[in-house]
Amino acid sequence: MTEDMTQALSPRPDYLPEKFWDGEKSQPRLEAMAQSYREMERKFGAGLHKAVPTHHGEYCVDCKSDLFAVNPVVNERLHRAGFTQDQVQLVYDLAHEALEPLVAEITASLHAHQLIGYVKSLAAKIAGKKRRVNCARGGNKSSAHKRWKLWGAAMTGS
Repeated sequence: MTEDMTQALSPRPDYLPEKFWDGEKSQPRLEAMAQSYREMERKFGAGLHKAVPTHHGEYCVDCKSDLFAVNPVVNERLHRAGFTQDQVQLVYDLAHEALEPLVAEITASLHAHQLIGYVKSLAAKIAGKKRRVNCARGGNKSSAHKRWKLWGAAMTGS
């Protein structure tokens, strides 16, 4: 039988990685699975799964933030401090959860203050123009107020 025919008779199950499948015999490689399992147990037992990488560039960070990205300088400092992969990921997760809303709040506050400043400036300019118009007409604040009341009364019919 050819290899294609063997695989057609007994294909590798989807849940089984290719490295543990013997295509020629169309069966799992049990010794390879057992060896891999023993190695994994050894690493977990010794805490090697929590070991610090040999270089800060080896951290694999899932950065969920829209405001900031993975920072090699930060990673280098975390590496010098002896952070594991899980600890570095926690730092980025906390930054996303705690700092991102704070930055958004500060940004909104700054925009609000800028808007208030703009409105005040605009109001001052408008008030200055009204004073110049009143002075040009020879009126003062009270006569402008009277004209405004007359106009309002004319519009309402009172």
